[in-house]
Amino acid sequence: MTQQIAPVTRNLLILHIFAFVVQAFALENRIDMREIFGLHYFESKNFQIWQILTYIFMHGDFHHFLSNMLGLFFLGSFIEYTLSSRRFLAFYMVCGMGAGLFHYGVLFGEMQLQKAGIEKFSKNPTEENFLAYLNAFEKQLSMVKADDIQEYVRKENYNPTEAKKLVEMRLQSRMDAHNIVGASGAIFGILGAMFLLFPNLQMMLLFFPTPIKAKYLLGAYLVYELWAGMGFGFSDNIAHFAHLGGALMAFILIKFWGFKRQY
Repeated sequence: MTQQIAPVTRNLLILHIFAFVVQAFALENRIDMREIFGLHYFESKNFQIWQILTYIFMHGDFHHFLSNMLGLFFLGSFIEYTLSSRRFLAFYMVCGMGAGLFHYGVLFGEMQLQKAGIEKFSKNPTEENFLAYLNAFEKQLSMVKADDIQEYVRKENYNPTEAKKLVEMRLQSRMDAHNIVGASGAIFGILGAMFLLFPNLQMMLLFFPTPIKAKYLLGAYLVYELWAGMGFGFSDNIAHFAHLGGALMAFILIKFWGFKRQY
């Protein structure tokens, strides 16, 4: 396989670098492009349909940007030369967009549970049921600042009307707080393709120069993402289910196109 960087991979790198420079310049001028082009939850007032595509080209910080670009630089050409440039461009975009939709599909399920909890509480808004609701959704509430919740429960007089407004406001705050950015979903699509097409390829981590077959290294990585996404890892702001969504889209596309293992 030629060592020359493939054309679509090269152009994607250029486009990502350009977008990151513009994003950094805009931030210096107090314009946060992540709020405009990042992917907000569809029930948020900040959601726009174009964000399903544009969020791929926004990044949280330089480390986030660099890690994704290293993945694209080192692995993109492998997949592009295997799929063809035309298919690779479609593959990259579909994995990226599918990753965001998969992430919010999981979040939608969580939101429906929380809405059901609010509906149940609203039918009988006693103080006991209010505290039961808070306990049931403590994890979700911890994702945003809940100082007003803590202040409210310290009040001596419980007010059912205020309590109902409060839980509804926190739900909307949670919806508005979600905003994912980055090419990680598309990069995990590439990793998923490597896992399927080159399972026996010897790979090495940058800071751990020991050869490991792709199927073991990437398989362990995907298992970790599932473990972390289910809440067993350290608390972070990483959209683990978006990563898994990108890998899932890669599996679907490669099976649909009929590509077989290469190595």
